[in-house]
Amino acid sequence: MKVLLIFINLILLFSCQRNTKNKIVEYYQNGNKKIEYHLDENGTGEVYKYYENGIIKSKSIKKNNKLNGEFTYFYPNGKLKFKRNYVHGVENGQYVKYFLNNSIKFKFDVQNGKIDGQWVHYDSLTGIVELIENYKEDKREGELLRYNSKGNLYEKSYFKNDNINGKSYIYTYDGKIRLLANYEDGTANKYLFFNESGILKEYKGVNKLLSFSDSILLDSLNYNPDWKSQIKSMKESEGNFTHN
Repeated sequence: MKVLLIFINLILLFSCQRNTKNKIVEYYQNGNKKIEYHLDENGTGEVYKYYENGIIKSKSIKKNNKLNGEFTYFYPNGKLKFKRNYVHGVENGQYVKYFLNNSIKFKFDVQNGKIDGQWVHYDSLTGIVELIENYKEDKREGELLRYNSKGNLYEKSYFKNDNINGKSYIYTYDGKIRLLANYEDGTANKYLFFNESGILKEYKGVNKLLSFSDSILLDSLNYNPDWKSQIKSMKESEGNFTHN
């Protein structure tokens, strides 16, 4: 019996020794900690990184020398900047980034290292949703919704394989359609421009411009438009939006 107990104790002791985490610390020249490792011989444990002023910079969890679990990163003042999740070294789960005032800047879901699902952006002061994009395997796919500073819908577009495709709407602050464009594989081929009352003012198609007054055709001419610059200028003049 004594021999058996000794044998069991030796096994337990050996097992504990094998799972013991080793603490290794690297320092800045000013003496503050730079990196602190708490890992066992298999590379499993936690890693802490610091700014030169001593404030925590990041925290990560590792398993077999691969990121596994929540990874958090901080601003130099110690406030949380973003957090993300890993499974066996591959990003999986929700990514959330924060403004300095602790409010959410944006968030999205990741599956097997690729963005999949909604990417939502927020205003730094009000917390109002600014932009909602839909992704599939790192590419924009489906509806895009952009909102103005009052939280009203400003733009609605559709994407296919990361290119804007189909109808794209730009709205005024009171919800009237200002611009209706049609895209094919990222290139606009026509659009309708409305006045502030929502009445058709202008139609532009491939090599064709039609002008209206109170929906009555006034003029028709041929031309060669620069679609990209025209649409970009229209959006910027209507909304002052940001996408960071």
